[in-house]
Amino acid sequence: MPHRVEWDRSALQTFALANLLLLLSAGLLLVVQLIRVLIIGSGRPALPDRCAWIIVPGHSREGIALSADFKTRLDRAARLANQFPEARLLLLGGITDPAQRSEAAAGAEFLHRQHHIPAWRIVQEEDSRHTLENFQRARELIRPYPGQQRCLIVTNRYHLARASAMARNLGLPVTPCPAAPHWGRQDTAPGKLLAEAYLLHWYETGALYARLTRNRAMLDRVRRSEPVDE
Repeated sequence: MPHRVEWDRSALQTFALANLLLLLSAGLLLVVQLIRVLIIGSGRPALPDRCAWIIVPGHSREGIALSADFKTRLDRAARLANQFPEARLLLLGGITDPAQRSEAAAGAEFLHRQHHIPAWRIVQEEDSRHTLENFQRARELIRPYPGQQRCLIVTNRYHLARASAMARNLGLPVTPCPAAPHWGRQDTAPGKLLAEAYLLHWYETGALYARLTRNRAMLDRVRRSEPVDE
């Protein structure tokens, strides 16, 4: 899901700090994060033997239709659902367009109609508005279930670095899984890559700022509550 900023005081502070650091580094920090986006997006992680959850972050719809990026994520999630028949699918995404229907609900309908995934395997999270909220809500939904095995995050290659960083910091035992088998035009648009590099830089700046200032409210939004098994 594209990042929608909530301009509260902490957002303004970290936005200003992130931009200041970019200026002081003459843009080098953005280059570092861009390299990180490319490296993590190019990875081929080994899938676990077992998987409890297949997590799919939402993506803004194109009018009433699903975006191409979201369809790619859902198609990959459906193939993984067949590979891991014991896993449940967690679709993330609230209402972010005039259609007044959540991204999660639209994704669930697509999985049911196009891939015949039964409704009982799909859990819909319909309150989040951006990537960080996606995984905050995912943590709340997954936590009550005992005996967690590793979760898979299925998203586009350009989005893997930021999505996996946020999920792991929040304590989710995740393995990033690229939606497409290789980099394609859909993932390599310069605007997407630069936007992800900037948003990842902003997120990491905010997490560091929260730790240094011991801002409890900010820490609760970005930190993990328990260790993650690697």
